[in-house]
Amino acid sequence: MTPMAFLVISGGNVRMIYLDRPSNSALDKAIDMVPTVLDKLKKSKPEEDPVY
Repeated sequence: MTPMAFLVISGGNVRMIYLDRPSNSALDKAIDMVPTVLDKLKKSKPEEDPVY
């Protein structure tokens, strides 16, 4: 077995770093963008006050 990629977790963000970059198809690019989009959505969502 050889590693293809590493997950890097830093400051609440998760990134995938490829050792040997896969083909640059549209699907690969979309999959690569998912963590970035989720981080942006999470940051833009206002925090809700807890209901007591």
